Amino acid sequence: MRKVTALSAAALLVALAISGAQPPAEVNAQEQTYLLKEKLEVGTVRMVRAERASTADITMNPDDYPSKSDLAIQRTSIIHEWVSAMDGGRVSEVWRSYRDIVGTETRTYDYGNGPEKVSTPIEEWKRNHSFIMKVKADNTRQITHENYATIGDRDRAWVQLDLDADLLPAREVKVGESWKVPANRLGLIAMAGPEDKLDEADFTVTLRGVKNDENGRKLADLKVEGTLKFSCDIPNQFDDAASTRLKSSAKLSGSASFDVGAGRMVSYEWKGNGSTSGKLNGTAIKAESSFSETNLYAYSFVFDKPAVNGSEGPDSADSIQTFKHDAVAAGHIVIARNNGKVARIQVFDPASKKIVKTVLAMPGANTIATLALSPDRKRIAFSSNLNAGISISTSDIFVLELESGKLNQVSPWWATGDGIAQPIKTEKTCTVSGRIIWADDDPQFRRDRHDGFTGAVRIDHTPCVAIINADGTFKLEGVPVGVPLLLDIHGRLPNYSNGKMRDALMVYAGATMVDMTLEASGKDLGTVRIHPGHVQSGYDRPCWQGDALWLNTSAWTQGYKAGYPKHSWEKVDFGALELLYGGFSVSRDGKYVALCRDSSGGHGAVHFYDSKGKHLWAAEVPGATLAYWAEGAWTSNGAWLCTADVESMLGKGLFGAPALLYASREAKQAGVVRLWPQLTGHSMKSIAMDEKGETGFFVTHKYVAETQLTIGDAWMWDSNTDTLTRLTSLGDVLCLAGYGR
Repeated sequence: MRKVTALSAAALLVALAISGAQPPAEVNAQEQTYLLKEKLEVGTVRMVRAERASTADITMNPDDYPSKSDLAIQRTSIIHEWVSAMDGGRVSEVWRSYRDIVGTETRTYDYGNGPEKVSTPIEEWKRNHSFIMKVKADNTRQITHENYATIGDRDRAWVQLDLDADLLPAREVKVGESWKVPANRLGLIAMAGPEDKLDEADFTVTLRGVKNDENGRKLADLKVEGTLKFSCDIPNQFDDAASTRLKSSAKLSGSASFDVGAGRMVSYEWKGNGSTSGKLNGTAIKAESSFSETNLYAYSFVFDKPAVNGSEGPDSADSIQTFKHDAVAAGHIVIARNNGKVARIQVFDPASKKIVKTVLAMPGANTIATLALSPDRKRIAFSSNLNAGISISTSDIFVLELESGKLNQVSPWWATGDGIAQPIKTEKTCTVSGRIIWADDDPQFRRDRHDGFTGAVRIDHTPCVAIINADGTFKLEGVPVGVPLLLDIHGRLPNYSNGKMRDALMVYAGATMVDMTLEASGKDLGTVRIHPGHVQSGYDRPCWQGDALWLNTSAWTQGYKAGYPKHSWEKVDFGALELLYGGFSVSRDGKYVALCRDSSGGHGAVHFYDSKGKHLWAAEVPGATLAYWAEGAWTSNGAWLCTADVESMLGKGLFGAPALLYASREAKQAGVVRLWPQLTGHSMKSIAMDEKGETGFFVTHKYVAETQLTIGDAWMWDSNTDTLTRLTSLGDVLCLAGYGR
């Protein structure tokens, strides 16, 4: 990807903005007018790195027993503001999202050893919160949704007043011309709070000149000067003598830079001094202060307008149906859908946002989890429960040959890669029976028991399955005779044992018995002991490497290299790692394998291996959730991208927001390179790239509590313009595939 490097969200924003943060070195004195108006539309996301610093020398009781102290505050914030609606050319609704906020408060103390500065971090409640606000014609804002009870009236007022200073006159201006900025366009300027009333504002901006910078941008150089007067009146309802009544004034000067051609702010910065006097909670106070404010801007776009995608059929399926198709055209992707009635794999054109062709349809009870498009674009590999009736795996890998319409099964090891796998057939069958018991995991009450276990017993490669009875007994009939068999017991233990809640994975229990070659008389296995931590898994996340097909055992660290179309089967173990790894993907040259997992402390971690399973390096990614269902894809230049989520809150709910993780195998670095708080509540599920590695495609799923339905749709991200666009409004998209997956 041409514009992507392994940076945090904050570092990325600085990289985008800093190149234009300096004003032009020379002034253009020509008598020419320039339109100084920000170009905003529905979908514009203005990202700001805001730095605020202030110092104050405070004197309490200045006229009688004075007491002095000083205070210094520094704060850096990353803020996204997404325009979600406009009315008559003006912004009428925004999503304001607060991301990384780092603050430090420094006070001076004297404990008898001289002055000592003590710095403490500032806990910022707005971090990872988003707010939807209506914007009125007078620029005032109103939050339109309920919030947590901890976000009180003062905090709501703060958010509604917190906006980036709008310094532009929204008209054409000559070089040397000045204009006044009204108070309602300044936001919480000069570290003001929601209780501070801006009584007077003499705020002047002058266009000093316009010049092209080294990147070819036409930048307006703006001079900023201002004088402000505030008042603060907070009455004490019990004792007026303890009320707060303050008067403040401030003077500042600085500069700003505006991209005239693009219609975007680049930066502003100023410094100033102020003074305050009056009573704070009834105590006389005087303070002299200094402050500085800096904004660095970057812009992205999120367009979520519903799309009309067409309705290529069939709309129902009673059996597996395949449809011949040429190789998937360059620029097209493949999507999988399931609306409960029918599951479909379809070719999709991102340019027209239209479904091109259905290439596979099957009953809706059969679903699709992951997709991969072969390098020649003639084969689609996918994971599905399509043939789960004869497999102990929850899903297996299949390949659809587009030109012939033939469907072949690749996993498990006993599949041949030639057609759909068939169950074992022998002349004779028998019956297998037994009784399960499980060992209580509490050492104080360790005893064998069978009550409370719910589950089933299955013979692999056969349709033989039996439900475990309440007394722990089971009976499997029609079991093939004379061939090696694999028996699997799986199910759940009670959530509680002896009044104690089990760990999440310990409720899953079972056992596996291999190489059971039976005679016609059958077999009674007697007592079969099962243990917690036995998790069913399936084969998924197929990755093409020439004619070979790599696949992963879901949530485990085992991979397999399957020959295709000539069938072979090679196991690759990626070390003694814990369960619930995700993101499995293999580089196009077959030399590297990447996995991801949430690690201790809430930080995601990336792990790179060679194709033999040797661990090469790992890197933690703070702030990212890398779930076991994550999916990775490789770009054309060998970089690795992976789906992720970041913490994000909207209203009264705690949600995640989709994010994109980037890892460089050469630099051995990983980080969240892009996040979209504008899609709070969506989880990113599937990812693919275009052949140049500049455009990404992914699927998000969003659970709607009111309908108890999950909505799945596809999106496209142009990394060069940082534009995210909704591709589908189908609501039933499961996953997708393109170059690199």
